[in-house]
Amino acid sequence: MRLALVLFFFIVLPQAGFAQTALIDSLEKVIALNRHDDEEVKAYGELAKEYLRSNQERAKSISFIGIPLAQKLQLRTSVSAFYSMLITVHQNMGNLDSALFYLNRLQQLAAQSNGEDALKINYNYHASSGLYYKKLGNYKASVRYMAEAAGIAEKMNNTMNAAGQYINIGNAYMNGGQYKNALHFHLKALKLFEKINYKRGLSFCYQNIGNDFVELKQWNKGLEFINQALKMKKEENDTRGIATAITSLGKIYFGLKQYTRSLRHFNEALAMAQELKMTAEEAKIHLHIGNIYLAQKKTANAMPWFEEGHQLALQSGDSSLILKAGREISAFRKNKLTEEKAETELLSQLAAVKYRGDKIEETAIYKNLSDFYATQQQYDKALQFSTQYYGSKDSLSNTNLQLEIQRLVAEYQAEKKEAEIALLKKDQQITHAELRRQKDLQYGLMAVFGLLLTVALLLVNRYKIINKTRRLVEMEQVRNRIAKDLHDDIGSTLTSISISSNLIIQQAAKGLTDVAGLQKIKDNSLAIMESMNDIIWAINPQNDTVEKLIFRMKEFASELLDPLNIKYKFIEKGEFASLQLDAQKKRDIYMVFKESINNAAKYSLCKNVQVILQLTGQTLNMEIKDDGKGFDINKVKKGNGLRNMDERIQSMYGSLVYQTAEGSGTLIKIAVPVT
Repeated sequence: MRLALVLFFFIVLPQAGFAQTALIDSLEKVIALNRHDDEEVKAYGELAKEYLRSNQERAKSISFIGIPLAQKLQLRTSVSAFYSMLITVHQNMGNLDSALFYLNRLQQLAAQSNGEDALKINYNYHASSGLYYKKLGNYKASVRYMAEAAGIAEKMNNTMNAAGQYINIGNAYMNGGQYKNALHFHLKALKLFEKINYKRGLSFCYQNIGNDFVELKQWNKGLEFINQALKMKKEENDTRGIATAITSLGKIYFGLKQYTRSLRHFNEALAMAQELKMTAEEAKIHLHIGNIYLAQKKTANAMPWFEEGHQLALQSGDSSLILKAGREISAFRKNKLTEEKAETELLSQLAAVKYRGDKIEETAIYKNLSDFYATQQQYDKALQFSTQYYGSKDSLSNTNLQLEIQRLVAEYQAEKKEAEIALLKKDQQITHAELRRQKDLQYGLMAVFGLLLTVALLLVNRYKIINKTRRLVEMEQVRNRIAKDLHDDIGSTLTSISISSNLIIQQAAKGLTDVAGLQKIKDNSLAIMESMNDIIWAINPQNDTVEKLIFRMKEFASELLDPLNIKYKFIEKGEFASLQLDAQKKRDIYMVFKESINNAAKYSLCKNVQVILQLTGQTLNMEIKDDGKGFDINKVKKGNGLRNMDERIQSMYGSLVYQTAEGSGTLIKIAVPVT
C-alpha cells in the first residue's frame, strides 16, 4: 500500500509546489554573507517559516541554527519565534514531548521579558499554546490562548497576526462543532487579509470557510471555496496548504458519493502529508480512505486503513482523533470490556470531550451510550442519551444553523459588493476627475504648443535675418578683402608691369631689347592671373566645402612640386564631404597652405612633402612636413610670408606651431575651428 502511494507521489504530484521560491533564494543569499547580525537572524526566521509549509526537517534544522545566533545577539523576540517554530514542527511530526519542552521554554522566556519585547514574546507564547492545545483536541483551552494572542496582536497594530489568530480560533470552533462561531471568525480574518491584500492569508480563509460548509454537508458550496483556495495555494507554491485543500476535496467528493474521485484526492494528499511528515493529517486521511472502502462495502480493505490511522492518531497525541479512530475500529470488533468498564469508559470519554469543548465527539459518544444502554435493556438511559444525541446533532447541523451560516456569508458578500460598488464609484469619480484634468492638460498643451510654434516662427525668422545679415557682413568683408587684395597685391604688381613696360619702350627707342624686363612683365602677369584665380575660387559658393578645399590644395601642390621632382602625399582622416566653410576662412586656410608649400619648394631643398588633414570634432588639423634642410627658428627673421601665416591663423582663432631644426626637416602644425 505504501509503495503504491510513494509511486503515486512521484508520478502525479506537481513539482512546482516543491520548487524553491524567489523568497527562499533571496533569504539564502543573505545567510551566505555570514555577517552574524540581526539581518542574518531575521533571514533564518523567515526561511524556517517558508520551509514549515514544505519541509518540516529543514524548518527544524534552520531553527536550531538560528537559536544560538539569536541568543548571542540577545534577540529574545527572535529566540521566541524559533521556539514557536519548533513547537509546531515537533507537534506536526508527532513528537509531543519535544513540543511541550519548547512550549515550556517559551513560557519561561515570556515570564522573564519586559518592555516591547515582552509583548511580542507573549504573543508567540499564547499563539503557540493555542495551536498546541488545538492539536491535542482541547478546543476550549485553545480558544482562550488564541483570543489572548489576537488581543496582543491588535495592541501591536499587527493586522496580519491578528487575522492569523482569527483563522485559528475559527478552526478550533470548527473542530469543536461550533460552526457559526467558526464562520464568524473565518470571515473576520478574511476581511482583514483583504484589507492588507495578503494572498496566502486569503487562501487560508477560503480553505477554512470551505471546510465550514463541508462540516455542514453543504458540499457544492464548500467546493466553490476550496477550489478558490487551491488555486491561490498553487500560485503561492504552498505545499502544505495544497495538501490540506486536496484533503478537503476528498471529503467533498466522498459526501457527493463520487468515491473513485474522492479516493484519488485522498491518495494524493496522503503522499504529500507523508513527505511533509504531518502525522495528524496522515491519520485523518487514513480514516477517510477506510470510510470510502466501507461505503463501497469493501470491509476487508477498510480495516487496515483504520488500524494504521489509529496508530498514527496515537502518535500525534490528538485525543479527538484517537477517539474517532477507536470508534471506527470498534465497529469491527466486539467490545471485550465488561459492561461496567465499558460504561465507565464511555462516561469518562464524555466528560473529557465536554471539558475540551469537542461537540462533534460529544455527539458521537451520546450515540454510543444510547446504543450501549439499549443493549443492556436500560431503556430509560438509552432514551436519555438518544434525546441528547439528536439534540446535539441538530445543534451541529440543523436547518436554522445552516440558514444562519448562509446569512453570514451573504452578509459578507453583500458588504464586499457594497465596498466594490463604493470603490467603483470612487474610481469613476477619479476617472472623471482624471478626464477633466487630461482635458485641461490638453488645452494647456495646445496653448503651450501654439506659443512654442509662435516662438519657433519668430526664432526661425530671426535666424534668417541674422543669417542674412551675417551673410551680408561676410560679403562686405569679402568685398573689402578683394578690394584690398586688388589694391595691394594686384595693384602693386600692375604698377610694376607699367614701370617695366615704360623702361622697355625707352630701351626700344634706343634700339635695345630688355629681355630681363620682358621676363619680369611675364612673371608679374602670371602672378596677377594666379591671384585673380585664387580670389575667384574663394568667392565661388560652390567651393565652400572642405572637400573642394583639399582638391584645390592637391591641384596647387601638383603644379608647384611636380616640375621640381618633389614627391608629395596627402593623408585625409575624417568625413569632409559635407563640412562647409565660409569664404574668408576657406581662403585663409588655403593661403596658409600655399605659403607653406611655397617655402618647402623654394628653401628646404626637400625630396618629399607629406600633408595630413584630420577632422577632430569641430577642429580641422593640418600637418605639412618636409624632409629638407630645416632651419633655426631663433636665427631666421620672419618675412612677410611667415607673418601673413601667423596673422591669418590668429584671425581664425587657430594655432600655428613650427617644429624644425637645422638638418632635420620642417613640420608645421595648424589647428583651426571650423564651426
